[in-house]
Amino acid sequence: MKTIKDLVDFLIHLEKKFTQSEIKMQELMLHPNYDVSAKNLAKYLVLRSHELRPIQNQLHHLGLSSLAASESHTHYQLLNVLKWLAPEYKGKACTLSDDVGREMISQRTRKLFGEKHADHNIPYLMVTIDERKAGDVKYFEKLLINGMNIARINFAHADELTVNQIVNTLQTAIINTGLPCKIHMDLAGPKLRTLIPNKKKKIELQLNDVIYLQATTTNENFPKKTILISETRVFETLQSGHRIYFDDGKFHGIVEEVKNQTAVIRIVKTPLNNAVLKQDKGINLPDTHLNTQSLTAEDIKNLKMIASYADLIGYSFVRKTEDIQLLRTYLKEFGIHKPVIYKIETSEAVDSFVELLYEAMKDPLFGIMIARGDSAIEIGFERLAEIQEELLWLCEAAHTPVIWATQVLESLNKTGLITRSEISDAVMASMSECVMLNKGKNIVQTMQTLKDILRRESSHREKKRFTMRPLGIVKKFVSEHLNDSQSEGSIMKLPSDV
Repeated sequence: MKTIKDLVDFLIHLEKKFTQSEIKMQELMLHPNYDVSAKNLAKYLVLRSHELRPIQNQLHHLGLSSLAASESHTHYQLLNVLKWLAPEYKGKACTLSDDVGREMISQRTRKLFGEKHADHNIPYLMVTIDERKAGDVKYFEKLLINGMNIARINFAHADELTVNQIVNTLQTAIINTGLPCKIHMDLAGPKLRTLIPNKKKKIELQLNDVIYLQATTTNENFPKKTILISETRVFETLQSGHRIYFDDGKFHGIVEEVKNQTAVIRIVKTPLNNAVLKQDKGINLPDTHLNTQSLTAEDIKNLKMIASYADLIGYSFVRKTEDIQLLRTYLKEFGIHKPVIYKIETSEAVDSFVELLYEAMKDPLFGIMIARGDSAIEIGFERLAEIQEELLWLCEAAHTPVIWATQVLESLNKTGLITRSEISDAVMASMSECVMLNKGKNIVQTMQTLKDILRRESSHREKKRFTMRPLGIVKKFVSEHLNDSQSEGSIMKLPSDV
């Protein structure tokens, strides 16, 4: 912006767009709980559809808010800036302040995850339960004592008998410790997994190898390097040139030909060591639009049972608004009134994320899980760093609690050794309302380390906004050289051009 007038004109233009978007939100049939949040999200979308960097610099030079941390109270923040620049302008009154927006998120977080008994300034901790510890009361007591607020049971890895044992053992531990804990259970969803049709149930792969992906319904003699897949509808949309990944992205192939429910695949990337693809490993097809539902027949069969145990229902591989509508239909049919946590783990879900948020707002309460394992493969590791932050911002604008999931402090959890990059990732997790840890043999140490990192970061940051507590590393210098109570000779002489 060239002048202050240009800046004011642009901000007034934005404010009028905000008011228009608010009117449009009234057309949506949303739950009354989300009336304010839906309108705020719409205004944030309007704001972020513009190139704001030039005006942010100008606002910063004027000593005003640059709108950089206005997610939860977008209209209110803009009006406050206009009060200083154009006090004569009277926009539409807005009561959704920063404090109100943050309290809305806090209230929904408490409703989803329960009340905390300690560590109120850091995110909740969700811990994936090790099925092998299903009957170990001491294991659950340790998790509770060290801060587990939500126990996650992955139904894809446990049968009903195991789930029943886990829940009963957890309830005993809750009584013994007097510490509360919610239960989260995932619907398995349409996870594509490898089936290896040989005795060893594995195949060695090298760069440039040609392998075959075939439907399990084919009755042919399988070539040596063949992978079977039970979801035959994959072949309806799989095309030459599409990417395919196996085992969390360890193996990367390109589809060269698709014919008669068989795909010919050229391997273009393998691990440097131990390039062996085993049975029951994940398959990702980021370029292929799958004609499958996120809610499988098995999920529908298990829904009543899961709801009987769980406080929160995790919806895996949600991709489009119709997926949410389908689950809502069955929840209503079965008389289930449990909040749903929508897991964002596909490129389609990322692309339609705003639509998913608005569809979810038709229910009284929900949460979002940023499941970064499959997401990283689907959208690319390079893009993930950017996308995961954008999802956090959009959820904050919608006053929606977020669970930060997948591989948090995984090296420490699995091996006992922490990496530098894991620490930085755990710091990012502080911007969420809940952090999920996977199961691991060092889970207690991992929980303690994570809480330590989150406590330190909570004193520096609230969501995107950095806060300024006294810095420990400057105290000694200030005391010795810059403190007014010291003699004049001890004050550091600054260069004349500073």
